Amino acid sequence: MRELAAFFLLFGAAFSALGALGLLRARDTLSRLHLVGLLSTFGAGGALVGSFLYHGGGWQEPVVALFLVLSTPAGSHALARALAKRSGKLPEWSSSEDC
Repeated sequence: MRELAAFFLLFGAAFSALGALGLLRARDTLSRLHLVGLLSTFGAGGALVGSFLYHGGGWQEPVVALFLVLSTPAGSHALARALAKRSGKLPEWSSSEDC
């Protein structure tokens, strides 16, 4: 069971590291919000599953996971909406050549 817990902890750490790399590589705020919102949820989820398996279960991990799944998309949406209101328009991307 410890090996499976270690796998999920490493899985979570890898996704969190990808989210940090995404902050550096993304071209604009909305892309950064998308990457960080998605990858941080997977990263924290992997860490929570690993913690759940390592410690033999409990009620805290599922509650925190539910909170993350519900609050992360709502927070990202609120930030994106504030950006759109402040700038007056959403950024326009050119063709896929810039990717």
